[in-house]
Amino acid sequence: MRASPTSTLLAVQLLAVVALAWEVGGRAAVRTGLGCLVCDALSLGSPLLVAWLEAVGSPRGVILVVGTCAAILYWFARFFAGFGIALYVYRTTRIGQMKAALRAVHLPRVFVDALVVAFRVLPTVGAEAVAIREAMEMRGVDLGVRGVLRHPPRDR
Repeated sequence: MRASPTSTLLAVQLLAVVALAWEVGGRAAVRTGLGCLVCDALSLGSPLLVAWLEAVGSPRGVILVVGTCAAILYWFARFFAGFGIALYVYRTTRIGQMKAALRAVHLPRVFVDALVVAFRVLPTVGAEAVAIREAMEMRGVDLGVRGVLRHPPRDR
């Protein structure tokens, strides 16, 4: 008996969310799970929506936009599962362990070293982003959607 791609995707997403909840924390698991759920619902339910739109007699452009968005969400669902697994690996594996494991499977040294450097830089980039956001908040700059719409960037 062969599993369908959809059931395999759902199983991988569920495993990623459970692993994140178990090892990393509930917040990361909830965000990943909600992203997967939204993308799955919209992409897997879109054939029914497209069929209904055609039966109702909606314009062809609307049907094409809905179909295109569904195709994009179909791939986003796969990326959410992959990002969830990558986040799990990043949070639970030390850099030295990861480097030793990648060298044990005989990956090129250039690739392994580049990946290790990238993983070491990620916390620094995150800390800098938080510091920039806090500095902008202290100066009264609102980076939310409302703030950007109220005060769009201007060329000076």
